[in-house]
Amino acid sequence: MSAKPNSKQAPAAGAEKAQKPAEAIGPTKPEGLHVIVSAVAKEGRRRAGIDFAHAGTPLALDDLTEAQWEAILADPQLTVRPAKNPDPDED
Repeated sequence: MSAKPNSKQAPAAGAEKAQKPAEAIGPTKPEGLHVIVSAVAKEGRRRAGIDFAHAGTPLALDDLTEAQWEAILADPQLTVRPAKNPDPDED
């Protein structure tokens, strides 16, 4: 007995934009928050005057301007997640 072929097709690679956890934080830069910003590309990415590694770059939002924060959030090649440790040097 043969199985019926699956009629659902997988979406094309990169067809869906991943939602950033930072979108839950909002576009207004919250004070005192620390985040990890990761580049989608393995070679990393530079945005808002900061180099971001694929493995993740810890940031204290207090060290960013509103313009930098907005540029990071708007970049589809970066992912943002809250840092577990409030000290970005120890996360």
